[in-house]
Amino acid sequence: MEWLANGMPKKAIAELLGHADLSTTDIYAKSDITMKRRDMERFRNDRPPVDSTEEFWRGDEDTIRKLYGLD
Repeated sequence: MEWLANGMPKKAIAELLGHADLSTTDIYAKSDITMKRRDMERFRNDRPPVDSTEEFWRGDEDTIRKLYGLD
C-alpha cells in the first residue's frame, strides 16, 4: 500500500512481488480515503470549473465517502 500511495504503478508492484497476474495485486492494493481525496484534487486542478457546484464535496468527508461507495 505504501508503494501505491506514493505513486508506484500497480504493474510495477505486481512485478516486484512476483505476481504473475495483475488481478492478484488488485486483491491487496486498494485506495484509501487519503489517496482518493488526492486523486480528486488532481482531477479538479487539471480541469477548469464546470459550474459553482463543482466544489460541493470539498472538506465534506461524508460526501466523499458516499461518492466512492464507502458508506
